Amino acid sequence: MRKVQLVVLVGLAALLCCTLPVLADDIPATIGSQHFTNGKIITSATFFGATSSQPAPFTGPCGSNATTNCNTSWVFSSYVIPAGDTLTGATFTLGIYNLDSSLNPNPFASFTLNGTDDLTLLMNLAADGLDSGAGSKHNEYDVLTIAIPDTFLTDLSGGTATFALTTQGPGFGILGNTKFLGVGLESSTLDITATPQSGGTVPEPATFSLLGIGLLGLAAAVFRK
Repeated sequence: MRKVQLVVLVGLAALLCCTLPVLADDIPATIGSQHFTNGKIITSATFFGATSSQPAPFTGPCGSNATTNCNTSWVFSSYVIPAGDTLTGATFTLGIYNLDSSLNPNPFASFTLNGTDDLTLLMNLAADGLDSGAGSKHNEYDVLTIAIPDTFLTDLSGGTATFALTTQGPGFGILGNTKFLGVGLESSTLDITATPQSGGTVPEPATFSLLGIGLLGLAAAVFRK
């Protein structure tokens, strides 16, 4: 009986240890670099000095609290969806300075993907949730992250994605609130997950290894008896 148990356990351990799971593809694309931690208070000179050599619009101020709202866009074009993959999720991250969402609960007048996918509400909710729901302070650097709705995922499958934003006042002014909201943009990341055509939901590799090692240990115990 013990010989039968030993054979079965060794067989299961070998099968599990040698099985290679099919994992989802992670497809990230980033423009700019993150220099500061979320929630950090910094001067405008420090922020724009750190971003001065980055590609537009992630360098220099975008708009001004005194004269005009920020109105800009950028394109992710460096990512490739493997042939046969099915897009299963995506997140968007934006590093932004001086959003002042504690003063203005809806700092984004518009935020879109490829011109038609409206992400404005999601971005405003993320802005309002900063600092434990109090909104961001003046001169604060923040990182906003949202999940791209599943209904918009097909618009990411072509290998390019254009994001466009427009801010809206009120903004902070030395003599009181202004009609405009200027910000600083530091970096943006689009992170897509996709499942290969032959893939499925499977355990992580570490799970297979631990289970296999456990079965081998049990087999060794049976053998010693």
